[in-house]
Order: sequence, then structure tokens, then C-alpha cells
Amino acid sequence: MPLDYSDSAPQRRPGDFRRKGTDGPPYVASLTKTRQPKGNKAELIAKVQARCIDLTDFDFDNYDGNPSSCTVDQLREALGPEPADELYGRPSGFGDPLENSYALRKYVERQLVAGVIKLVRDYKIDPDRVDIDDQGVLDGLVKDAERAADAMIWADRGTHVHLLVERHERGQDWADLIPAGEALGIPRMLQARIVAQWFEFRAALGARSLACELTLVNDEMRIAGTTDLLDVFTDDLDLAVADTTYTVEAGQAVIGDVKTGELREKYAVQIVGYADAVPYDTEAEVRGEWPAKPHPNVGLIYHYDLRSALDGEVIDWRAVPVDLAVGRAGARICCEARDWPATSPFGDPIVVSVPHSADGQAAAVEPETADLNPKGSTAPAAATIADEGPATSPADVPSPAADEGAVRPPTTAPSSASSASVVTPRADVGSAGSGGNHAAATAPSGPAPSRRDALRERRIRMEANANDTGWGDQFRIEWARHGITPESTDDEIEAALDAIEPPFDPDPAPPHGIVRPAAATAADPDGDIVPDHVIGELVAAIAESDVRDIVNAWLAEANAVGRSFDPRTRSRERYVLITFAAFALALAVGALEDDEMTDRAREVLCAVIPLDRLTIAQPTIPIGAVLASLNIDEAAGVRGFAERLRQIAPVPTGAHVAAVLAAA
Repeated sequence: MPLDYSDSAPQRRPGDFRRKGTDGPPYVASLTKTRQPKGNKAELIAKVQARCIDLTDFDFDNYDGNPSSCTVDQLREALGPEPADELYGRPSGFGDPLENSYALRKYVERQLVAGVIKLVRDYKIDPDRVDIDDQGVLDGLVKDAERAADAMIWADRGTHVHLLVERHERGQDWADLIPAGEALGIPRMLQARIVAQWFEFRAALGARSLACELTLVNDEMRIAGTTDLLDVFTDDLDLAVADTTYTVEAGQAVIGDVKTGELREKYAVQIVGYADAVPYDTEAEVRGEWPAKPHPNVGLIYHYDLRSALDGEVIDWRAVPVDLAVGRAGARICCEARDWPATSPFGDPIVVSVPHSADGQAAAVEPETADLNPKGSTAPAAATIADEGPATSPADVPSPAADEGAVRPPTTAPSSASSASVVTPRADVGSAGSGGNHAAATAPSGPAPSRRDALRERRIRMEANANDTGWGDQFRIEWARHGITPESTDDEIEAALDAIEPPFDPDPAPPHGIVRPAAATAADPDGDIVPDHVIGELVAAIAESDVRDIVNAWLAEANAVGRSFDPRTRSRERYVLITFAAFALALAVGALEDDEMTDRAREVLCAVIPLDRLTIAQPTIPIGAVLASLNIDEAAGVRGFAERLRQIAPVPTGAHVAAVLAAA
């Protein structure tokens, strides 16, 4: 089932802006709006101490010289109002209104359709179970479809080149990035050549970075983001743009941005957004000063044609000057488009009321004359709408609200008013064989369901029953072992279903018993069975701890999505390690208030989970569900990270999480 990507409370990765959702637009401290200081008591005390506020200046009777003797309300009074959050835009997308987006939009549409077809064909989603009225589910389906179709592959490749360059500029080793690049289709040798050529290119320019990945805020354009480089040069550099030549003197800073795709005019708006911004401290949430003011008239794009390089061409890095005057002109247009209209262009509507009958039909309006027929005439009166034919029963008229966007069963033929092209949802038990062509352009006309439909419904029912009795994972393992594919026949599918018909042996025990699933194969990703005494000691330790309720709450969240990791009923290594990880994580963050505790827990998970699986830790997924999705290595990693975090900070902040990550 697709994940839920809907927006939620602000989230922040270490060193980045707080964002709307996992990777949404950034929040910054407002210049005009204020709020009461946020944070628990320990964080408020830290703010008081950081600002060197003397609490003796306040008439707090209970203050004994120790800030902890003050109440939370008193600490907030001493701090006074702080800037409220304000949602800004991204520099990379601010220039979008200037572009003709038709071709890009069509590309995205085609990729989404291709991705959805792949998901259905590969049984990654069941169309009958997709709630098309749930915006979060649909957003998740879009993300899953993008991944399935590799719609974002070029963006991901460009990001990877950025990472290689960033590591080089920071003087850090980049060899550990090579496997991720190969997974994106960038050969090892090409990655090495990109970095080597970057080194030679920078040396030839005489370029040196003053700052790398510098976080900036532009309050005039209301955008916030990160510039790749702030560069200075050892010698004067003449940069020609159209009929103008700008001289960048030695030591003068210039905004530099790395691009690996086609050059687009909107990049001028992005770079001027950086050049006219100010640095921003994402931890302290304050605006700062430039280490060196960037050149006001020109910026640089460091361009590498990655697509041509992947096609086998020998490509060099090049420095492309960008005229910031042109960028500012575009930025003004984008600001006007964003703020337009300042007032609504619509006036008060003129409404003409028409009488209606109780059934919603327009009522017949009687003429003002008493009778248009001559007195005594036998001519019939004018016919009403209902007189044209037999009246239609209200029960026979489909409700527009129910009909619009509804998913009809495959056995229901479309009405003549519906589209001529109806894609029938595929069965998730196979598509070839006697099941017929499920990609037909029109809906089936026969009223009886096919054998394939019946088998699909049987499999769905069996999996649901297995989930309800705690055997969902085993059912899915057994189903995979039978090797059912889209090319399987109905007989093969039915034989597989007969072979794994629940209940399994042994039957599930009560919730507090210890159940042993069927013997695992050597390739079982859940590992070996863990001895009873290990599980007993773990459960007892959790029960006697101060974080028992936290672990139980996470376990309940996992149960709610059908993915329990309770080691008393799932005694394989993976589930026991997840429980150890949950216990360690609760001990590390349990001293925080609810919101802060969830933030720190999610930051730990994001620090451990590989980038290609990071979407499982998005803010709308409960912590318990994220824990339940961990594999053995990830669970062990979360446990170790949480234990290190607990050692350095009883009440951890985002900075402590970043410190553990940096040390790792």
C-alpha cells in the first residue's frame, strides 16, 4: 500500500531548515510575527542561559538562584515573545512561473501513468484497496509511482554529483558514495572522473570555497534554501554576459551553483535569490552576516553535462556566468505572480432564482393569464417535462456524489454517459492464462465474475484473515515461495491458495504466549528463532522500566497497521531486535515531552535508515509502524545509535543527534 505523504508538523534533519513534512518547503523565524517561547523546561532554561538573562531582575518569589526553581511560565515571561514560524518557498522552484511547463508536465503525467501500471502489474498495490478519497494515500501513490517509473532518476543522479562535489570541497572522503551512485546508473569510473575533473577545473580557475552548502534566507523574495558554494578566486576573473563584462577581483566572493542537466533561464532567479539573501543559522533560528559579500552583478553555474557523459562522451566542467540583473527582473515578475491578485477580481453575483419542486426539477411557471384556451375548449393543456414519457424513479437515477470518481466492480458495465475508455483493475493473483486480457480498453460486458476475479478475492480474504490472527507475515512468505507471477495460470494460483490455506500449524497462541512459527529457511529475512529466556528477560526489563508505556504505545501503533513486532508472538531475530531497538530508543528520548520525544525518535530513525528507504520514516507514519518495518541490520543500527545518544545526553536535542551521526 502506498505510504502517506501528507503534510504534518515541521520536521528537521540536522543542519537543515525545519520543513513542512519530511521534505517540504522551509520554515524560518518571522521578522514580524511573534509567539510565546516553545520548548520544555530544560530547553527554556538553556535559552535563558544562552541569552544571559538575569532572573533576579524579575519578581519571582520562588527563584532561589537556580533557574530550575522557576516555573515554565516564569521562564517564558523572562524570555519574552520569540519569532513565530513563517513558511517560505524554495529558491529552486521560485522561477517556475517564467517557464513554459507544458513539456515537463506531460513528461510527469506519462511517468506517473507508467509507474502506476508497473505497481499494479507487479502486485505492489491492489487497486480495490486504494482509498481514492484519502489525499494522503493518493500522495503516497504518486511517490510510489515516481519511484517505480524512475521518474526522478535524473534529479537523483544530479543530487549524487552534488554530494561528490560537496565531499571534495569539505576535504572529506567520498568513496563510500560510490555504491549509491552505481545504484543510480553512474559507473564507478565516471564518478571518479567527475571528481578528478572537478579538482583540475577548480585549480585552473583559481577557485576556493569560503562556504559550502550555506543556508540562506531571502526575506524580500520570501524564500530559503542552501547555496552550493560561495567562492573566491586567486586572480581577477573577467566574466562576459551578452554585451557586458563583469570583473571579479581577486578575493571577491561569488555565488556558485552546481548543475548537471539542461541549463534553464529560471536558474538566474535562483542564483539572485541566493546573492540577495543573508546567511541563516538553522539551529539558533537567527539571521547572520556573510563571511564575504557576494558579487552583486554576476554569479556562476558550474555545469557538467551528466547525460552526455553517461552516453560515453568526454565531458568537461565549465563555468557559466549568470547576469544577476536579468535574474532580478525575473524575480520581480515571480513576486508579482505570487502576490497577485492583491484583491479579488470578482464582484457581487447577480442571482436569478428559479422555483424548484420537491424532487429538484424546475417547477412549471403558470402564465399570468388565467387560461390560454378559449372558454370551453377541450384542447389539452401544455405538457410538463414529466409528460414527455414515463417518469423516472428517483431510485433509478445515480447520485452524482456517489457516481463521481467511484471505482466500479469489474462486472459492472459503464453507462453510455461514461468514458469509452475504462481500465479494469487487475487481479493481484495473476493476469495471464484463463483470466483474460485485463488491459482491455472497455469494461467487461458479462455480469458474472471471472474465475480470476474469484481467486483474487479469495487471496485477499485469506491474507486479511491471516493478518487478523497474527500470521500475515507468514502468509506472505508462503505466497512468495509458490512463485506466483502474472503469467501463472488459474490452476496454478488455485493450487497455491489450497496449499497455504490458514490456519497454519501450529495455531497462534494467546497474546502473552510464546509462539514458534514454521521453520525458517536459510534465506529467511527474519532470522533464526530466539531462545525463550532472552525474550523473557527483555520483556521483563521493559515491564520494570520507566518507558514501558512508550514501548507499548509504539507496539500498539505497529499492531494498528497489521505489523506487530511483539517478541512474545513473533520470536524470530528480526522482531526481537526491533523490540530491543524500541526499548533503547524509548530510554534515549523518554525524558522529553511528547512532541520533542517524537521528533528526536524520528531523527534517530532517519539517521540510520538508508536513503533509498528513508520514506518509511516520513512524519505521517507513526513511530511504531516505522520500527515494525526495520530489517535486522536497521534494527541493530537504531539500537546502537540510541544507546550512544543516551550516553551523551539524558535530554537529547537535535544537535546531540547530529553529533552522534557525525561521530558514526
